[in-house]
This record gives sequence, C-alpha cells and structure tokens, in this order.
Amino acid sequence: MRRKQAVTLVITAVLFVYLLYKIKSEASNVQAGVRHLNPVLFVLAVLAGAVSYLLYTLLWYVLVRGVAKTSYAEVLKVNLAGTYLAFSLNAAIGNIIKAKFLGTDYFKVLGATALAITLELTVGGVMVMGLNADMSALPFVLILTGAVVFDGFYYRLISYPLNRLKWEGIKKSLQSFYQGWSAVKSRTINLVAAFFVAFLLVMFNALSLLLVGMSFGADFSLRSAVTAIIYSEVLGGLLGTPGGMGANEVGLMFGIGHSGLAALTAITYKFIGQYAYALLGAVTFYRVVGRAK
Repeated sequence: MRRKQAVTLVITAVLFVYLLYKIKSEASNVQAGVRHLNPVLFVLAVLAGAVSYLLYTLLWYVLVRGVAKTSYAEVLKVNLAGTYLAFSLNAAIGNIIKAKFLGTDYFKVLGATALAITLELTVGGVMVMGLNADMSALPFVLILTGAVVFDGFYYRLISYPLNRLKWEGIKKSLQSFYQGWSAVKSRTINLVAAFFVAFLLVMFNALSLLLVGMSFGADFSLRSAVTAIIYSEVLGGLLGTPGGMGANEVGLMFGIGHSGLAALTAITYKFIGQYAYALLGAVTFYRVVGRAK
C-alpha cells in the first residue's frame, strides 16, 4: 500500500509541476504575468469553478442514489478521491474507487455515470445549437437522445450477439451497466432534476472559463465558452488521458481560439476547476477512503 501511495503521489506531483510550468510558460509567451491579472475576475472564476464542482457532485448524487444508498457528503468524498486517481492515473480507476466506496457494483455506477455524461452532453449540444444557430451538432444530439429514450432497444441490440456467442462475463457486465442506467432513468423526478443540474453545470463551467479569460484580458463570448466546454468534454472522454489532461485543453481551444492567450486560459481554467481538486482528493483518499476496509 505504501509503495502504491508513493507512486501515485509522485505521479501527481510531476503532473502538477508540469501544469504549473505550462501556465508559467504560456503566461510568459503572451506577457500576461501576475501584474496583468485582474484579481477580482480571477477570484470570481475560482468561485464559479467551485460551484461547478459542487454541481458535478450533485449530478452524481442525483443519479447514483438510484443504485446506492448514500449522502451528498459521501458522494463528494468519493468524487474527490476519484478526481485524484483520475488525474494521477486514469478515469477508469477513479470510477472503480467510487463504486467500491459507494458500496455497489462498478458497472452499475458506470451505467449511472454514463447517463450523467449523456445528459450533460445532450444539454450542452442543444445549447451550442441554440446559441450558435448551428445545426451541425444535431446528429450528435439525436444519437444521445436516442440512447436515453430508446435505451431498451439499444440494450437488446447489443445483447443479441453476446447471447449468441455465450460471452457470459461481458453479458453480466452489460446487464449491471444497464441496471444502473435504467434504475436512474426509471425515476422521472431524478431524470428531470439531472437535466436541470446538467444545464447549470454547463453554464457554470462556461462562466468560469469566461471569467478566467477575462481576468487575463482574453476576448471571447459566453457562446464560445459553452461550445468550448462541450468540445472539451467530448475530447477528454474519447482520448482517455489522465484526468482528460491535454485533450480537455485542446477541446477548449477549439471553442475559444488557438492563440497563446487561449492556451493560458484553457490550462488555468482546468487547473482551478478540476486539477486543483486532485490535491484535496489525495488527502481524502489516503486519510479517509484509503483507510476504509
């Protein structure tokens, strides 16, 4: 256990040093040092990021309580631990830890998590279309909406070849995944609440990004910030880097631009809105969750 702690702590420390170096180097490239920073806007950005993290936890709580009896405080605790492990290792390990300490099956939690991500991206996609008057995201939104509305059909379609091939292990995992997904979906009030929280989550993430940019003197709109958040979520999920690092920032820059100032904004936004919580997660994991039997 001590060896694993040492390894993950070293990885985390290296990643943090690298991120701080990247922020410093990007700042020097655009000549946006501390003396150019608007402290009021930056503090507001940090606060908006904190609200976003609490909303992210609330979304998890609303959905996960369909598969596990837990409290908001407990979900916050395991989310912090999961953020730490997702940042230092990868998201899959973070989700395994969440499932373990919420006292339920990993694939059930994964199903609930998948629904949370689907709702967030669906809401974000609709917002991107509405704000930009651009229907290019419509196929993406329709696929996600179809997964929510016609999940039973999708499940039978995927299960059919597994039944024919008699892959029992994969079949059981898929069953648990679908049980987690459908347990959440079956509670209409939870689903409605999750849509609302997902909308607030996208908005506060975009607000935090916008405020970070404004604090450095960047010029982009809330519309661009919302678009950047969605690109970031999609790329971070697809590429699977630790904590989405690198992929998230590239996604953000698709929405707000590719200048040095945009890079500084993207890296700083992710640092204050997600990566910084890995430090709290390290404390949570080793002092609280890591001691649990």
